Amino acid sequence: MKDQAVLDLISSSFSSTLSSPRFGENLQTVKTHLYNRSFSEAFPTAKPEDDTVDNESQTLLETYVVRWVPTRVLCYARIFERIASFLPEELRAVCIGAGCGSESLAFRAAFNRTRMVLK
Repeated sequence: MKDQAVLDLISSSFSSTLSSPRFGENLQTVKTHLYNRSFSEAFPTAKPEDDTVDNESQTLLETYVVRWVPTRVLCYARIFERIASFLPEELRAVCIGAGCGSESLAFRAAFNRTRMVLK
C-alpha cells in the first residue's frame, strides 16, 4: 500500500469528519484535552448502560484519527519496512494497547511493500 493510498483510505473513511464546518473547533477540543492530560475526555469510551458512544464523543475520536493517525501510520510503516528483512517470511503480530489502529494499518502498508506475509 503506497503512502497516498493510506492517506486516501483514511480521508475517504472519515470524509464527513474532515469536511465538517466544526472540524477546527473539534480539533482544538481534542488538543486541549490532550494538553490537560484529560485522556478520558479526549478518548471517550462506550457508556456501560447502553454500550454506545454518543455522537459528540464519536466526533472527537474521529477528529483524533484524522489528525494523528496518518502520520503515525506512515512512520510506523517505515520502521516495519526497515526491519522486515530481519523477520521470518510469515509473521504473526499482536498489537495491544489503547488504539492499535495506527500500528495495524502500518503493518498492512509495510508488508504489502515487502516479501512478508501478514497473518
